[in-house]
Amino acid sequence: MSAVCPERAHIDRHFGGRIDPASECALRAHLPGCSRCRKYYDRYLLLSRIDPAMPAAEARLGNPLRLSARSGVEWLRAGLVTAALATMVVLAFVPGSDFVPRGNANALPPPELRVFRLRKGAPAQLVGAAMRASDELAFAYRNPGRARHLVVYGADEHGHLFWYYPAWENAADDPSAIAIDASAGLRELPDAVANDLDGQRLFLHALFVPTAIRARTIERLAKASDPAAPLDLPGAEQSTQLIEVER
Repeated sequence: MSAVCPERAHIDRHFGGRIDPASECALRAHLPGCSRCRKYYDRYLLLSRIDPAMPAAEARLGNPLRLSARSGVEWLRAGLVTAALATMVVLAFVPGSDFVPRGNANALPPPELRVFRLRKGAPAQLVGAAMRASDELAFAYRNPGRARHLVVYGADEHGHLFWYYPAWENAADDPSAIAIDASAGLRELPDAVANDLDGQRLFLHALFVPTAIRARTIERLAKASDPAAPLDLPGAEQSTQLIEVER
């Protein structure tokens, strides 16, 4: 019988709401390279969604990641991409402002992506206006029910693209958008991802989409667009965050 990975104890503490920030960072760094721990983590995720006695994602993330119920990053929230709505999005991204879309008051709220930076030896924090080029990024999302898949990628002022979800490490592959839950509660994504950023600005895009669109399709649309602009992608609900990259 193979020995149990010592990092498994961090997973138990994470889902018990007892993990400290340093251990959370270590766990996020460990998960991508350990298939046994990743499977163990995924089983816990499934159990947490069906067992009301387990801590909710807000509670688990709130301790190590310093997340509060009303905290968040300044996201541009968009629905279907049209010229009129794109103008509304620009007006919505004003620090300190409250943006309430017109329309059906009973409509579901838009999906949301929260972004956290992880640094060695420091507690994880929500990403604000700036990050270091060496920071790893971790994510959590809310999806009230419109979308079934998620894409997260970055673009810099040079037009370079950086992939977070789906992972795209082999140029010969063409991965698809990841499947996500329909839930008004916060759902965490397990990986912490670092990219070799070489620009001074990162436009971080989240695409909540109804189908498992392929990465090459997103890449083609992104390279034909301004790095800050939403993609011409019918049916997608998109958000963009501008982050200054510090060296």
